[in-house]
Amino acid sequence: HAKALGCNMIVGYQEKTVIWDDVLILTSSGTAAVCNLGFMAELDTSGPVSGIMPGRMPGSEAKILQSECSVCHIPYLESSVPFPIKLVKCGQCGRGKVPDILLTTVEPPPMVEILGQGGLIQARVLRLKKDLKGENNAREVSDALPFMEYEIHRQLVNKLKVKGMNAIFGLTVDLSM
Repeated sequence: HAKALGCNMIVGYQEKTVIWDDVLILTSSGTAAVCNLGFMAELDTSGPVSGIMPGRMPGSEAKILQSECSVCHIPYLESSVPFPIKLVKCGQCGRGKVPDILLTTVEPPPMVEILGQGGLIQARVLRLKKDLKGENNAREVSDALPFMEYEIHRQLVNKLKVKGMNAIFGLTVDLSM
């Protein structure tokens, strides 16, 4: 999915399993991102090295490579976005384009300005399951999952709009049977 979106990395990746009788559900989630891997290789993971700060290059006046809000900008030209999306100008820098709603599995980076008060948003989807066994049971669960994911997404987006918010950070989805 990340490659289809033109991204080269998945951050906040995690896998979860749910086991019930003879059905096993493996779910994975993460946030697709475009990362400058060459720049990242030059940084030490333990923190600043010899006065070099993350987001800065050594040398002439430690020039900032990107604005602090650029992690929220779309990595495409507006004319070549690979899926339908509403874009708005970045409210922080006014130069980049950002999606009207941002859903991520990671916490917000410290340099991103957050306006207003955050809050907890929950979505719940319940489906009745027939009393099936074996492969038929697994097939019924497998067929229902995409519709449940769509319903969770729809509820989250609607709740964001009602609260006047435009982002979810640290998104987690838990399944139970």
